[in-house]
Amino acid sequence: MPLADEAAHAIRTYLAHRVPSESRRLFVSARGGHPVHHRTIARMIRSVIGKAELQGRGISPHKFRHTFATQLIRRGVDVRTVQELLGHSSLQTTAKYLHSDMRTKTAAVEKLADILK
Repeated sequence: MPLADEAAHAIRTYLAHRVPSESRRLFVSARGGHPVHHRTIARMIRSVIGKAELQGRGISPHKFRHTFATQLIRRGVDVRTVQELLGHSSLQTTAKYLHSDMRTKTAAVEKLADILK
C-alpha cells in the first residue's frame, strides 16, 4: 500500500514504541500484542470526537474512508486506482463512495470554457 511520507513516518514512530507482537496487523493491544478489533478503533475515534466536541457531525472510520475516496476523485485520480486503494473487487462497490457535488460539477463544466470563446 503506498503511503504519504508523513503517514510512513508516523507508522515508523508508532512501531518503534509498539508492544512486541507476531501480528501482521498494524495496531495491537498494549497488553499482549493482540490485533486491535475494529470496534475498539471506532470507540477510540468516538472518544477523540467527544473530547474535541465534534459529536453529531457524522465523523466515523467509514466517513474517513469515504472522504479519502472522494478527495482522490476530486483531485483527478481515476476510479480504477481508487478501487484498488480501497481493496474493492468490484468497480460498482467503489462507485457507491463517489458523488458529485456542485463544486465538482462546476469544475467539470469550466473545463469547456475555452471552446466557448
